[in-house]
Amino acid sequence: MNNIKLVSYTDEEYNFVYEVKKNVYKKYVEQYYGEWNEAEQINYFNNFISLVKNNAYIIVCEDKKIGFYNGELLDNGNYEIGNICILPEYQGKGIGTKLLKDILEQYKGYNIEIQYFKSNPVGVLYKRLGFIQNGESKFHYKMIKPKIESSTKIIYFVHGTTTDNASKLCSGWKEAMLNQLGKEQAKNLGNVIREKGIKFDILITSDLQRAIDSSNIAFPEYNKMVDNRLRECNYGDLDGKHKSLVVYEEHIDSPFPNGESLKDVENRIGEFIDFLKENYSGKTVGIVAHRAPQLALEVITKNITWEEAIKNDWRKKGDWQPGWEYII
Repeated sequence: MNNIKLVSYTDEEYNFVYEVKKNVYKKYVEQYYGEWNEAEQINYFNNFISLVKNNAYIIVCEDKKIGFYNGELLDNGNYEIGNICILPEYQGKGIGTKLLKDILEQYKGYNIEIQYFKSNPVGVLYKRLGFIQNGESKFHYKMIKPKIESSTKIIYFVHGTTTDNASKLCSGWKEAMLNQLGKEQAKNLGNVIREKGIKFDILITSDLQRAIDSSNIAFPEYNKMVDNRLRECNYGDLDGKHKSLVVYEEHIDSPFPNGESLKDVENRIGEFIDFLKENYSGKTVGIVAHRAPQLALEVITKNITWEEAIKNDWRKKGDWQPGWEYII
């Protein structure tokens, strides 16, 4: 049950979401408000979904729709968790807890608000995860989880396309130069980041030339720090070999021949994160590096397995974006 994802709500999911919420909340509605009135509840739901639809999601597990979630940033700067509703047959399996932990990790830089019916035992879980009661109404308890102060924001960029990439080779620790496309990608990346007004307190790159060149082209206005802990995974005998031979799933714990394992990469990225926490608390850090260090960040900051990180790797779907944000 580890493959959980959120898919944006569409009007096609109206009936599904209504039934999920009805299934979860009917007993509480009847306990506090009296007998369930279908017409009134549909009217209430219509108003509800019209307000939250842009911040609403279908919970999907192993390609099956199993629930509904909504949450949003409030005008007071806090993040509000609205509803986490799971179908009965998927309750008690840790799915809701895992999703909640993922949300708390994603929004840990914000105060997070939540409320629940007083007779709902979920309050025990909320307290265990750091929520404290800060109010109540006739039927609900209101809770808040304070934001983690002085967190460090990482904005992670990958280097541009290299001659090895174009030839479907995995460079590893082998040096590979940017090709013309890679240089253009780096230049365009820098333009996008400047247009967005994003600025860094420090910019750190891998010590491999393709990362250094990408950062110099994209962000010529910054002085750079070079750190070898941001190197790509050492594929050992497979450095520079065809990508079909470099199978991450087979080398999570087992090193590549005469190289590293992905757990080795995770260890050095963990040391690098400790370095950032100690020296750049509360700062925004730009990083230009490679695939394996980014997946290690996914594993560490999102508390997921390597198998999940590899499966959800944006490279498999071509879902590139101009920077990925991580909070540590």
